[in-house]
Parts: sequence; C-alpha cells; structure tokens
Amino acid sequence: MKKLFYVLVILVLILFIKYFTGEYSITYKVNGNSVLEVYKDNSMYFEVNYDNTTYNYKFYEKRKFFKKRVKDIKVNEGCVTLDLKGYKGYSMCKDGDTLYNKVVDSDIKVNNTNDFYYNKNLSKNEYILIWKYDGFYYLNGSEYKTINIFSKDRYSNDLMYSTNGYIIFPNYTDDYYFSDIIVLDIKSGEYKTIKTNYDINYSSRVVGEYKNSIYIFDEKDNTLYEVNYKKRKVTIAGNGTNGFFKIVNGKKKTSSSKEYRGGLTFFIEKETDKNIVNNTFGYKENEKVINTYFKGEANYLDSVKDNIYFISGDNLYRYNNNSLILVAHYFELNFNNSLKAYIYYK
Repeated sequence: MKKLFYVLVILVLILFIKYFTGEYSITYKVNGNSVLEVYKDNSMYFEVNYDNTTYNYKFYEKRKFFKKRVKDIKVNEGCVTLDLKGYKGYSMCKDGDTLYNKVVDSDIKVNNTNDFYYNKNLSKNEYILIWKYDGFYYLNGSEYKTINIFSKDRYSNDLMYSTNGYIIFPNYTDDYYFSDIIVLDIKSGEYKTIKTNYDINYSSRVVGEYKNSIYIFDEKDNTLYEVNYKKRKVTIAGNGTNGFFKIVNGKKKTSSSKEYRGGLTFFIEKETDKNIVNNTFGYKENEKVINTYFKGEANYLDSVKDNIYFISGDNLYRYNNNSLILVAHYFELNFNNSLKAYIYYK
C-alpha cells in the first residue's frame, strides 16, 4: 500500500507541475472573440481575432497558476484592449495594414539643448554605452558618467564588437595599425588592455565568434587572430604557413584565406522573439502580424525581452508594452550613422 501511495503522490506532483507550471497553448472565446493563449520561454503570448483582423500581445513574466488570462475584451475606435488577470492590460490599435501599441502615441518633447543629456530612466538591470569618439557615455539606472579612453577622437570604430556584456576594440592610439586590444566590461565601465606583439592593420575585420573568443582577419597580412576576451589573450589562429579554420555548427572545419577574403563569417546569431525591420516588428509566433513600435524613422539597436532600443534623430529611445521613453539625447547621433550604442541587460 505504501508503494502505491508513493506512486500516486508522484503522479499527482507530475500532473501539478505539468498543468500549473509547464508550457501550454489553449484557445477559448471571450465576448464571442477567439483568443489564443500561449505560455512558452517565460513569456505570455495572446492573439485575438476581431473584425477580420488578428491583434497580438506579448510580455515576459513567470508562469501563473491560472490559465485563460483574458477576462474581458474592450474595443474603442479601432483599438482592442485586453483585460488580463494579474497583468496591466495594454491596447493594440489598427493603422492600415499594421498594428501599434497605444504608448506609441506618447508625445515626447525634447526641450534640452545640451550636446548630451541622460533622463536617468533606465532600470538597474539596464546598461547602455554610447560611443563618443574618445570613449563612452555610460548609462545605468540613475547613474551617468563618461569613460574617457583616448587622448584624441577616433571617428571610425568598425572593429568594435560587443558580446556577453563586453566590448572588444583596438587601442586606437596608433594611426595605421594596432598592437593592443581593449576589453571593456559594460556593467562596471572598467576596461583592461591586452598587450600583444602583433601589428594588426585597421583594414582588418571581425569575422567570427566562438565560445569566449572573437576572430579578426587581417586581409593585408593574411592572418587570422583569436582574441580571448575572458583570458585576456591574443594568438594567431591561422596564416599562410599553418592554414585556416572556420566554425561550422560548433565544430572547427578546414578553411582558407580565399574564403575569408570572400566574406566568410561565423558569428553566433542572437536569439530573439521578434523579426525587426526599420520601425516595425513581427513576433516569431506570427510574423505576418506587423507591429509599429515608433511613428518615424528608427535605427534599430537591440531587443531584450519586452524592450526595443533604437535611435531616431539625435535621440535614443526604449519601447516596450507599457511605455515609449526618451533615454538620452546626443547631438552627434544625427550626424554620424556609424556611431554605436551598446546594450546589456542583466
């Protein structure tokens, strides 16, 4: 009997975990409208069909015990608002062939005429570094500071690469080549310099990433360099004497300088739940439904969970389901499209 009791307890626990904490997809009706509700990868996704149009909604949160989250659907002047259990509902509106969140209508005024200012409206988990030719503006929570690295401005930063909370770039002190590489921790704003015995040309390009290393191919000297940013070490990974390799599906395969000169790369594709094009996006659950996140030109930077970071004019913005905010203003953003901002979300 004890054995049977333990088996029943285990079965009940399995069913409890599966039903109340696992992923699910259900369909039901609210006010005669069909609702698709999906929980997957720590996110809630909804689709509502109203007046021959599919409206979709998504936000990130831990799984709730209850299902059928939509209590009511309200319609007003082409906007469909979900009344949700345990979450502040938000509205999606129709504009031609696309949808937009009502927060996009926010009237954001820019009254400050300073060259740079920060609104101090990021969370403690958000870090943004904006390149300012000789270093960075560092933004986090209510903190703002400048990180000055070079004594003179560097207008081209094509070899700057960001991954896993680090920015890796050459020491731009020399004019035609570089020997040292800087690794900057985005969270702390601190950086260290990797000293090397190599002279690497600025005509090089970053060609790949694998584990804790990035790879730089020097086309002039026909050399592939490996930069391990965790171990702070730079080595020759390929040349005319020892041959070349590439990474294919996580494994090293034989390659050649001809392939690299032809544009070969092996970057790690960042996983995202959105397909973002200019100022619009489509959730991967249904990319046919197009959402507009900004009514104007947008230079997309990055997407982390609910947040989309982008530049328009001189301003850097963040959009999510609950707000559209002006994060920072920098007058150079509108003059130099090559300026970069780097996002890290802890």
